[in-house]
Amino acid sequence: MLAAIVGKGKTCLNPRDPAAREFRDCKGDFCGPVMVALPRGRYTRGTSDTEAERLLGDDPGVKNVLGSERPAREVAIDYDIAVGKFEVTFEEWDACVGQARCNPLSWTNYEPDERGKRPITSVSWNDVTRQYLPWLNARLGLSGQNAYRLPSDAEWEYAARAGTTTRYAFGDAIATSDAQYHDGPWDARRRKSVAVGSFPPNGFGLHDMHGNVAEWVEDCFGFIDDAADLPTDGSARKEARCQDHAVRGGSFASAPMLIRSASRSYGGADSQMKLVGLRVARTLRRR
Repeated sequence: MLAAIVGKGKTCLNPRDPAAREFRDCKGDFCGPVMVALPRGRYTRGTSDTEAERLLGDDPGVKNVLGSERPAREVAIDYDIAVGKFEVTFEEWDACVGQARCNPLSWTNYEPDERGKRPITSVSWNDVTRQYLPWLNARLGLSGQNAYRLPSDAEWEYAARAGTTTRYAFGDAIATSDAQYHDGPWDARRRKSVAVGSFPPNGFGLHDMHGNVAEWVEDCFGFIDDAADLPTDGSARKEARCQDHAVRGGSFASAPMLIRSASRSYGGADSQMKLVGLRVARTLRRR
């Protein structure tokens, strides 16, 4: 595909070639996040009835979250999109704070080693969409349909699955060598997030789609007990005066069942939660 990359102009990207699918938009001495171009495709979002029965057999408690994963529906990503290779870090957010375009975090109990390359948390959906993303786009001179934004729920799950149909991008089981999540008794290493890129990427070249920190997506979460009305064309579900937005991926404090590709939660638009951060997306080209 040919994509307009800030600082490079028209650039040939190949989503199926690990050596030719990454890019960064740069203007002057500023560069945006590392981005990965995804291939177009179709996938089944959510959890099938058969898989739901298996999940209930493994853990009856999962019944409380399955409502927002059903019914399973086919989704088409029939346009060119790029998604952040990593979750947005403290370092990246602090650059916005340093220019007085993002508010400093309201949480003050972060240790020095919890910042830097670790994923930003305690930022609300409104903080992201009203502060960070406008600042990022202004720095890079982007606007309109090609500007940086949050991924939609459909895009996020497509990126997380990376062509797989299993519970995780790594199969139907996941190990602590694959992701940062809560598995059994707490220990010091699992009580907080880790630097982005600490675990292997999925098949699309994206890191930490399972665990580490949960991630805001664009969609309004008005489908708490039924996902039937979620769009199937990759777009986000919107509502006037939306109060809650979907959260995907689970965090370092989540059990394995809650970091599956199909699993989702939600939070209030103004909620600043220490387990929730973000990953950016950008539309490269539509038909």
